[in-house]
Amino acid sequence: MNLNVNPIGVTARNTGRAAHFTLTYPSSRSLLLVGGSLQGTFAFAGIHFHWSSEHTIDQQQFPIEMHLVFFNRMYNSLAEAAFHDNGLAVVGFFFTNNALAKSRRWMDSLKNIRRRRSSYTFVHPESINLARLVGTEIGEHFEYLGSLTIPPCYETVTWIIRKKPLLISNMQLSLFRSLESDEGLMNNNNRPLQNLNNRTVWMSSK
Repeated sequence: MNLNVNPIGVTARNTGRAAHFTLTYPSSRSLLLVGGSLQGTFAFAGIHFHWSSEHTIDQQQFPIEMHLVFFNRMYNSLAEAAFHDNGLAVVGFFFTNNALAKSRRWMDSLKNIRRRRSSYTFVHPESINLARLVGTEIGEHFEYLGSLTIPPCYETVTWIIRKKPLLISNMQLSLFRSLESDEGLMNNNNRPLQNLNNRTVWMSSK
């Protein structure tokens, strides 16, 4: 992934179920995910967040889980790829509560999308540079073949979950938890933990 590239446009959306961020990059410098167990080249589609986390490590759940979503470029779109085996790849990052968390300017955009179905276009899209957010190397991580975590939950996703969490403060957490859903505040918008159902989970240090 060429995470050092600054996006030229960012839109944040409250879908009523999650906080979504759509990032636009120069056509010559788009974000691509390749290598490892992936078969093909995967194009970046966007970011969304769940609280609390949809995965655990040693039964530990985290307050926030961020998903970077990619789709296989052999298909024309994310929607088309979602129907097909090997169609999607999602890179997941945990956030853990820590008072030493750095200020993240892009999180302030959440104040503008508190109402469900609202959106906000960034004035300074470079504030959500992904290399500054997650680093340039994924490091130790887990991989498995699984499903989308929202209906219709197609089993077409290669999951890549980084073990080491990022940091988030109580104040930053409160911005996510202030978002509204169709039923009130958007609390715990995660899919409940599922059984492995004989899936194999691989661990990698690269």
